[in-house]
Amino acid sequence: LQPSDISKLFDSSLDDWYINYFRLATVCGLRPGECLGLQWSDVDFIKRTITIKRSINSHRQITEGKNKNARREIGLSAISAEILQNQKLKTDFLNVCWIFPNPVGAMSSQSATMKAWLRIKAKTGIPGTPYSLRHTFISMLKYDIPETMIKSIVGHSTSMDTLGTYGHKVDGELQRVAALVDETLKKAIQ
Repeated sequence: LQPSDISKLFDSSLDDWYINYFRLATVCGLRPGECLGLQWSDVDFIKRTITIKRSINSHRQITEGKNKNARREIGLSAISAEILQNQKLKTDFLNVCWIFPNPVGAMSSQSATMKAWLRIKAKTGIPGTPYSLRHTFISMLKYDIPETMIKSIVGHSTSMDTLGTYGHKVDGELQRVAALVDETLKKAIQ
């Protein structure tokens, strides 16, 4: 997606049951199944983190994710926090653990979000698929955030992940990355 497409996706007049799912995927670089697998207990608004623990595959099975790096913790940017707060307002009446449940509160599916994406595409002309949002995230940040940080956010594996194998988390690192993500994405959203 281009910045103009992202602007359309974040237009306040655009609404759909799954709109916040697509918005969060765009600003966090999550895989579709990872976004579906999020539960409210995975979000810490005080520490400003999201823990990616599970994924829901196309067969509606809960898995640990695509690879060993899929289980990760990412910083909760202000934009992400706002999207999640909007989602909480939208779905709180259901009183369920899933952040992005189906309209009756059960675990949703990738086919349901794909149908929603097709509705949004028809309204806006935005190209691509829900997975394109992950590529958009990486593309938008590639010149503003070091590649090693992007890899840790999106859970990419490599043949030799030096930082993952030998590095360690430094206090405040997740919040620093979240602030960098905010600065970069605000340009596209506004």
